[in-house]
Amino acid sequence: MSVSPHHPIFGILLVGVLTMAACTAPNASKDTPVSGQRLSQGCGRPAPKAPATRLMVAGQRRQFILVVPKDYHSRQPQRLVFAFHGRTNSNAKVRGYYDLERHSAQPTLFVYPSGLKDQSGLLTWSAPREPAHALRDYAFFDALLADIGNRYCVALDHVYIV
Repeated sequence: MSVSPHHPIFGILLVGVLTMAACTAPNASKDTPVSGQRLSQGCGRPAPKAPATRLMVAGQRRQFILVVPKDYHSRQPQRLVFAFHGRTNSNAKVRGYYDLERHSAQPTLFVYPSGLKDQSGLLTWSAPREPAHALRDYAFFDALLADIGNRYCVALDHVYIV
């Protein structure tokens, strides 16, 4: 039996595989560096005193939760996991629901972006002025990746989406 990439089970399997890849690694400890070749500009820079929670994108203030490991060091490349919520739960609720941070066996930054509310009050990933069915908030993703990469040491070959 083959599974089409458009079948719902494909999405569930893909999320599971990506989560496992980001959160575990055989015979590795939290102090094992990531072996990515492409590193962000934040490597070697002093880390911010506190993670940012807002970012201006296309003239709108966007919100997110960024979780930085307590033992973060700017010379240690970090994996980066984007964890997106659906239309009915906030990024804070999804953070608790996914519980990803507890399972991370490698140096990993976790970011939980917040979608925009539509006219009905539900959250959406449609960019401003896009139809609700488009669900393409690429500008927010790109801006977050760039901002986090400028502030923190990210292994750019180890960016995952859940």
